[in-house]
Parts: sequence; C-alpha cells; structure tokens
Amino acid sequence: MEIPKNCKTIFVRNLPYDLTEEEIGDKFKPCGDIKSIRMVYNHATRNFKGFCYLEFEEHSSLLQALNLNGKLVKGREMIVDFEDSGPKMGFKYRSEKPSKFNKEFRDVMKKSLQKKRKRTGGK
Repeated sequence: MEIPKNCKTIFVRNLPYDLTEEEIGDKFKPCGDIKSIRMVYNHATRNFKGFCYLEFEEHSSLLQALNLNGKLVKGREMIVDFEDSGPKMGFKYRSEKPSKFNKEFRDVMKKSLQKKRKRTGGK
C-alpha cells in the first residue's frame, strides 16, 4: 500500500506497558517535530494498552519514523506503520501532566488561560 502524501500520523504497537509519553516522544524526536502523541489506555483501569499514535508536523518525518519499525524499546520490538484514517475519539487521552511532545494540548491550555485572563481582567 502506498503512503498518502499528506499523511503525518504513525501507529506504533507492541510497546512496553510501562512506557511514558516522554519516552516514546524521545524515541521519535530525531525523525522530526512531533505535533501530538495519543497513547491508548484501558477505559476502566487507565492502564496503557501498548500502542499509540504520533502525529508529526511534516510528512517527511513520518517517512523517517517508519524506519524505526522493528527497533527495540525496553526490550520489545515495536511495530511502526502509517495511519491515514484519522484519530478515533475514544483513543484520545490527555494526562494531567502533558509532555513536551503534545503541542496540541499545550495550545488548548494556552488559549484557555488567555480566555480566563480576559474574563478576570488580566489576573
């Protein structure tokens, strides 16, 4: 299957269950700027399910990330593929402590803070 030219998202599975957003971000950071990381958690237990989605700023970053398929992360061989169907709302998870890799979350929080400052007169 050919990779769509506008695709910027990868699907990564077979990850260790104790992996953090920071660790997966650090693994893929050399490929390019990461827009967001969506780690998938069990709804009831809040335990990481061992797979995630990474969205890059550029398509070229995705192409580099695909080369990490089969590389080890904490002793597990990760499987990396492109994802062009878009995020599923049930798979979005926002931690209370967002990482440096989740620009989307930081942008939302920044806008929220700006609105709050306007309502309270800059306080």
